[in-house]
Amino acid sequence: MENQHKYQILVPFIEPVGNQSVPSVNYSKTLGTSDSWIGCGYINRNGKSKVLANVSFPYFSLVLVLDGRGNYIDEQGQQYSLGKGSVFLRRPGQRHSSHCENLPAWKEVYLDCDRALYEHLASFLIPEHGAVVFQTASPLEAIDHFSSFMEFVKNASELDMPSVYIKFIELLGALFNGSMNHPEHHENNMVNQVKLALDELCHQRIDLKLYCDELGLNYEVFRKEFKEQTGLSLMKYIVRCRLDKACTLLRTTNLRISEISNELGYSSQYEFSNQFKRYFNLSPRQYKQGIN
Repeated sequence: MENQHKYQILVPFIEPVGNQSVPSVNYSKTLGTSDSWIGCGYINRNGKSKVLANVSFPYFSLVLVLDGRGNYIDEQGQQYSLGKGSVFLRRPGQRHSSHCENLPAWKEVYLDCDRALYEHLASFLIPEHGAVVFQTASPLEAIDHFSSFMEFVKNASELDMPSVYIKFIELLGALFNGSMNHPEHHENNMVNQVKLALDELCHQRIDLKLYCDELGLNYEVFRKEFKEQTGLSLMKYIVRCRLDKACTLLRTTNLRISEISNELGYSSQYEFSNQFKRYFNLSPRQYKQGIN
């Protein structure tokens, strides 16, 4: 059944723009006749910064950053950098601070649940007490899982609630298993600085050797270090950034495929569609329509 908590949690997250609501969504359902609930949603801050200082939430929330930059400070004062692909937790009752910058525009998807359900899941699924920030190893896969789960929760009836619960656990498990081996311990090194820069430049044609020269990096040495740390060559990372943005735009906007192609710097819609299909074995149009 529909859970009314979503009308109570909009305020900490979503700010109105003029008389219009931020284009964000929240879907939430209770589990049968219990007081437990499961929720999920998408937030687009439309280029507005947001600061939450020394707050604690009465429920559990897991956030996957789709785009944007920010930071998270845990209860012990440890600061973590946040960027595209970051996963961070808001544990019930634990104080923390967070900040998202206005540019690039912050976008996120999230899962949440009540405290009782969190405490049950924490006993066998959610990572140890101190872990709050991770980097997902497969952002595209994580976004696709989120999209599928949100669509399922949106349309779920009371009879579907056991499946909602199972899918919720499966999604949490996939995120933790895919993230635990990639903690944010090296957010200040040169590889991660270049990754952040390439996230912003991926829509442009880049001479990678010249780019490294401008940064004072030995191209041959750096490209090997980059691949060792990320598992991808510099060029493949750029391609993945482009396709990552493409997947987000296809699923979260009403832009035409030709408009997305232009925005991402492809010379033609044909080039974009061919590259997308090589990577995902389906066309941009099929992906937008949810065909797998």
